Order: sequence, then structure tokens, then C-alpha cells
Amino acid sequence: MRTSKIIGIILVIIGVILTLITITFIIDYVGHIKFVETHGANYGVRDTPPLPIIPLVFGIGLLVFGIVLTIKAKNIYKKCPYCTKYSKVEATICRFCNKDFPKE
Repeated sequence: MRTSKIIGIILVIIGVILTLITITFIIDYVGHIKFVETHGANYGVRDTPPLPIIPLVFGIGLLVFGIVLTIKAKNIYKKCPYCTKYSKVEATICRFCNKDFPKE
């Protein structure tokens, strides 16, 4: 498997995990505020951290960047029909077996 595709898949996984953790934290934060409002407690709102907008944006950004990187990785290389190794799409001769690529 190509390196850029693997990196893209890893970024997608990290982006999904970070986004899900952040969304869970936001749901918990909103639930905590509702609890304080409902029970009239004089604690809680100042003790809770602010909404995690930066991790949410970062997680979604990693997700999108990983998807784009994975999609672009498909068009970077082509497989040699003779030695089955990968070379760049622009190559006319395989760098491993030195045979010409067939005309498309």
C-alpha cells in the first residue's frame, strides 16, 4: 500500500476519533448546564471549561484532509504489468524492470 494513502487513512481515523470525543464533551457540557439551570445550584457553570471549538474544528479538518489525501493517492501511481511494482503515472518506463508501459 502506498504511504500517502496510509497517512490519509490514519488522518481520517484520528479526525473521526477527535471529532467524536469533542462532540461527546459538548453534549456533556450542555447537559451539565441544563442540570445547573434545573436544580438551581450555585456551582457548575464557572467550573466547567469553555466549549471545545478548536478541537472540533481540528478534528473535522483532519477528517477532510485525510479524505482528500486518500482520494488523491489513487491517481499518483500505476502498476507495472510486468513486475507488478508501482511507478508514477507520468512514467513511460518502469524504474524497476526497465520495460515500457503499454500505451493507454
